[in-house]
Amino acid sequence: MEQTPNGVLLVDKHTRIRYVNPTFQDMFHCAGEEIMDNKAAVFVHSDCFERAIAAGGRLLAKETIPKHNVSYRVGLFPIEGQDLYCGIFIDISEERRSKEALQGVAGSNAAEGSGGDLPSDEDGPGNRSPVGRNDGGNQGPAVQVDVSVRGRGVVARLDAR
Repeated sequence: MEQTPNGVLLVDKHTRIRYVNPTFQDMFHCAGEEIMDNKAAVFVHSDCFERAIAAGGRLLAKETIPKHNVSYRVGLFPIEGQDLYCGIFIDISEERRSKEALQGVAGSNAAEGSGGDLPSDEDGPGNRSPVGRNDGGNQGPAVQVDVSVRGRGVVARLDAR
């Protein structure tokens, strides 16, 4: 758990932190010593552990913490045979920023009336290209997006034409 690219947090039935790995500390800008025995909600800025424990089961959540400029998905589950819950935190900050940038470019194209449509679900699989519409008369996509996975995040490069 020390080397995983995801944040790991173990809490007891009172949501007090019992274990934290280095990735979690990096994501939430905290040190292990300062958070041990404190309530998880103070650091994750969410009541997700309380909700999972109250429900007595698993929980999936997605949160954004503007203060730390981090967005995450978390899967919570009980550790069998112990009074502990585990949270696996996946940093989706780059993914969120890429989506926001893409929406901004698409919004500015719509405001300018450029006609550079992004593909929609209505286009159908036969009318879709990796980016933009493949309708023959289009001089190229209004937006080109290159996405690659590096480590534990998504990096996107936007090229507005």
